[in-house]
Amino acid sequence: MERGEARRYLWRELSPLDLQALGRAPVVDALHLAGMLRIPTKKALTDSWTAATLEYLASVLVFAREEQLTAPQTSVVFALVRELHSRATRDAAPLADVVALAKSVLAAHARRAPGLPTTPATPDAAISDDDAVDGDDASDANDGNAPAAAELFSLSEIKNIMAFLSSTLFQHYKLFQLAASTPQPQVITSEDVLVEVPARPPPLADAVLRDEFVKSQARKLEDLNTMVEAASRGQALQAQLESYLEKARPLLAALTVSHSTAQLQALLEANVAEFCALYKAGVSEAMAAREAALLAKLAELPVAAPSHRSHKSSRAMSPTPGAAAAAAAATADDAAPTKDRKSSSKRKNKSRQ
Repeated sequence: MERGEARRYLWRELSPLDLQALGRAPVVDALHLAGMLRIPTKKALTDSWTAATLEYLASVLVFAREEQLTAPQTSVVFALVRELHSRATRDAAPLADVVALAKSVLAAHARRAPGLPTTPATPDAAISDDDAVDGDDASDANDGNAPAAAELFSLSEIKNIMAFLSSTLFQHYKLFQLAASTPQPQVITSEDVLVEVPARPPPLADAVLRDEFVKSQARKLEDLNTMVEAASRGQALQAQLESYLEKARPLLAALTVSHSTAQLQALLEANVAEFCALYKAGVSEAMAAREAALLAKLAELPVAAPSHRSHKSSRAMSPTPGAAAAAAAATADDAAPTKDRKSSSKRKNKSRQ
């Protein structure tokens, strides 16, 4: 392959700007690649063969990234793979012809030994002039010097590229051709994917100190334990009530058979009245016993001893029942002469007047 023909692979499919955009992306997106290749998005999404082709071309860019190929090298490899894929699927070319084309293109872009001319008979300046006349100015503008423009790959890089083509396109050549020639049914499957949404942090206005938070959690735990205990007690009472009802069912059935509804009602009222009477009697006895105990405690209270300084005042402050009666009688006796004296004095005053 002549050098001018080989240079037509450079920047043919992807421009330097496209490769820069792909290099900045964390992953190679097939839809992004479809937009660069001017493939309608709807076709890329609905046509299974177009989607498979884009995935394969995206794997070429992933290979170039892993091999750390330069932008011109990536451009040539991508254009070569797309042409090989087109000849295999659209033109149904034999495998030998496709392999020969790949070898010739890579050989035309191989690096020469230093000091040797780039072409057998054409000087470097003449090559540049021929390319400018042919209209291949884009490659001249992006590659710099025309002589080194086609010398892109070393021998080890060519071996790696051929190994990639052998393990993908060449190894499954018949499969590619059959998939492209035979219409494939469109099968769309859907699967529910669980998307974990991170919980939103609580507002800062609801923040509390650690000690308060621990106390609140302890209170909640205590309330929960109380509820559990109450529920367990309720369940025990419910079980006990059910056992009582189970024991009372035969008696109720016997009473229903042997007595009428009116008799059962009268029997129930009599039992209730008897229970109320017993309850009242028990309450009365309990109150009487409590009153007697209270009076006994009052009688057992100690009497304060009289003071030496004020005998009368201490006797007035803590009198015994007998002393209180004697004091009342003495007061009555003292009050009677006083009244007689007042009446006699009034009579004397009247007689004098």
